Amino acid sequence: MTSYHLEALATTIIPNVIEYFKAQKWEISYQYLIYMFFWLCKDEVLQSIKISGSKSPYADGYMTSLKKQELSNLFGKIAEYCKNIVNDTNAVEAWRKLFGPPFPTAA
Repeated sequence: MTSYHLEALATTIIPNVIEYFKAQKWEISYQYLIYMFFWLCKDEVLQSIKISGSKSPYADGYMTSLKKQELSNLFGKIAEYCKNIVNDTNAVEAWRKLFGPPFPTAA
């Protein structure tokens, strides 16, 4: 996956999630943002996408339908992993396992 493709997905999904959380008067936390990103991304990645207002080409033009489906399946697995660790007492270690060191950094 290219960084531009990931950025296009993020600019589509994250603002909508934040808006939804605010409308529900829910606390916005990185754990739920990450979970919701991957959960929504598993479907969104199957569609053609570009950054709104951009003159750049579609971000997914390099990817076959088969690769999109594989990525969708992977995002679904990551979403399930994130869902299971949101309230885990070993959450920091679990996030580190997902994102690798140096996540998270000390405050």
